[in-house]
Amino acid sequence: MEHRLSPGNPTVAVLTVVVGGLICFFGYRLLRITLGIVGFAVGALLAGAVAAALGAGPVVLWVAALVGGITGAILAALLYKIGVFLLGAGAGALCAALVTTGAIGKPAPLWLFVGGIAGGIITLFLQRVLVSGLTALIGAYGVVLGIAHLLPRSGAHPLTIVISSPQLVALWLGLGVVGTLVQLATGKKKE
Repeated sequence: MEHRLSPGNPTVAVLTVVVGGLICFFGYRLLRITLGIVGFAVGALLAGAVAAALGAGPVVLWVAALVGGITGAILAALLYKIGVFLLGAGAGALCAALVTTGAIGKPAPLWLFVGGIAGGIITLFLQRVLVSGLTALIGAYGVVLGIAHLLPRSGAHPLTIVISSPQLVALWLGLGVVGTLVQLATGKKKE
């Protein structure tokens, strides 16, 4: 059993499934919380990427990711439009990561950036439907990622685990569609 804070740890994997399920089916209704979680993830990834690009050591990298994550969470939860943009940016970067990982075997930083910016801008214009769809897909990805890490596979990159299995891709997309439909059917959240 792993004792680190990674999706390979069974406790973290189960937590990933639970949080993913909440975001998948209630992402729009719990938008402020969802935005905080996604803002944390995007902020941590961006700050960590910048620190890594500057050649920072592991401790500085973790501190930068933590500070970036907290900053992203606060901004996303308090500033609605920034949060919606970050939600779209996270989904755009995830899609770019999946495509580049499938094409070249690893995520390409430039395409992650381009996908993130494009996803953020598009989400600002098509909010209700895209926020419901994106939270459902992001949450479904968390569910599938958690499940994948509970299966007997070790050492693979999290993106590779999901896209390497047609069954997991089908589960992700199917769960995302169901989550989107549930969110759209349950009515609008008051802003």
